[in-house]
Amino acid sequence: MRKSGFLSFINGVLLLLVAGCGPVYQTTYELRPPENHQGRVCSNQCSQTQQFCQQNCSSQIQMCEYNERLRSENEYYGYVEQQRAANKKVVLTPESFYDSFRCSRSTETCQAQCESSYRSCFASCGGTVIPHTQCVADCE
Repeated sequence: MRKSGFLSFINGVLLLLVAGCGPVYQTTYELRPPENHQGRVCSNQCSQTQQFCQQNCSSQIQMCEYNERLRSENEYYGYVEQQRAANKKVVLTPESFYDSFRCSRSTETCQAQCESSYRSCFASCGGTVIPHTQCVADCE
């Protein structure tokens, strides 16, 4: 197993262990629109900005996946050269070097930033943002 693949595996195991140590909470948000017309127009602009942000996240993941594919192919070809130079069998494939989690982590962060910015914008327009936090796993 490759070093970065092994590290991803270890991180996944650690995440499962930590998640098993206590309750897991999730926060959802209730949005109450502004009462005046100007505030509603403002909050509509926030929605448009959020859509643009989410489209930007989609573009970022596509670029990330493209770059990850290039990186993994380059790493694979380097591996093939090393194996051939050492007269060893090539047993790994290009997929062995592809880290599928690399791009998903940055996408989750990007989407969360879009949501957070939207809520801030919405509130600055006079809307009300009410957080609701509830236990979703390992609850007592």
